[in-house]
Amino acid sequence: MKQKQKNVRTLSEIADAVHSLERTNIIDIGDLLIEAKEQGCERGEWLDWLEAEFEWSADTAERFMKVAKLAGQFRKLRNLKLGRTTLYELADHDREEDLPAIIEELAKHATKTSLSRAMPSA
Repeated sequence: MKQKQKNVRTLSEIADAVHSLERTNIIDIGDLLIEAKEQGCERGEWLDWLEAEFEWSADTAERFMKVAKLAGQFRKLRNLKLGRTTLYELADHDREEDLPAIIEELAKHATKTSLSRAMPSA
């Protein structure tokens, strides 16, 4: 039985899609970076592509991809108005078992109003 081939975009097409987002939607950018990395890029090729296309470090790309993976687990995140730093902190949260409750609480407040990280008072 012949397997159906997946429609695969080229790295150039993925880069164009990322550029069109202008870093405004890190979840979508993360999804695109995951797609690019899954194309079987060797480590060096992946890093060279990131640098050439976006001038990003591997760490920056990993942060985008971690947020996208988290949004894959918690679809509600895509609809919340959360700042980039908040999304990064959620993706790096040490206790995964806490995430459902945290995201549920954020959803109560971040569906209509954009939440930003509060600066500590002096």
